Amino acid sequence: INHIPIFLQGGNWIATDAMLQYSTSYERYYDEVCLHREAGLNFIRIWGGGIAERPEFYNAADELGMLVMQEFWMTGDNNGRWGGSYDTPYDADLYLRQAEDTILMLRRHPSLLFWCGGNELWPRNKSPRTPIQLGLQKLMGKLDYDRFFILSSMDGGHWGLNYSDHDDDFALAVKDGPYGLLDPLTFFRENNPGLQQQQNGSSSIFNISFQPEVGSSSMPQYESLLRMGLVQNAIMNDDDNKTNNALP
Repeated sequence: INHIPIFLQGGNWIATDAMLQYSTSYERYYDEVCLHREAGLNFIRIWGGGIAERPEFYNAADELGMLVMQEFWMTGDNNGRWGGSYDTPYDADLYLRQAEDTILMLRRHPSLLFWCGGNELWPRNKSPRTPIQLGLQKLMGKLDYDRFFILSSMDGGHWGLNYSDHDDDFALAVKDGPYGLLDPLTFFRENNPGLQQQQNGSSSIFNISFQPEVGSSSMPQYESLLRMGLVQNAIMNDDDNKTNNALP
């Protein structure tokens, strides 16, 4: 960025406000983006199975110095790869008009690092379908030509890992994941942590310079579990194995 190399460390942003109750709240977006920064991240990926985030989100990202990868609204989960239909989105003209409005709305933000057509779209000759693929490329060339744009986050065949089905001009990676807990030493011993087990014990063939998605297990705060009604209003005292009802 501005001729300065930056190592990106980010997280996926997937509809943190599912009902859009606080979609105009700058304070809410600021607090949530700030959580990413305090976790040591400098990058947020707006996942293609969600929405284009609001200007309030981008205003917060601008102020906090976070970089953003914004995907358009397509994902292999329902665009034919693993479910749904390769014909979606059905109305290409409407989709591209929405894409144009989104580009015009967000292109002024310095936090917007690059655009992606969608999540895990494949194969290139089907997903996204030709009118949308060509339409997005045309819009980018016209409205935001100096920003990087790529059509898919991951290709590599139906389940990934197949280099014969990978195209650097189409997708960021040949495989994403893994999804689960890893031995911390794995991150120091392997070029692509966790993928070694999926390729007969060898990950040396992988040349993944940008991994769009890695999953891990996590636990909400105890207070959040209480608010969601998932536990009773009590915690266990390890010392005497008695119930402690001190927390509200």
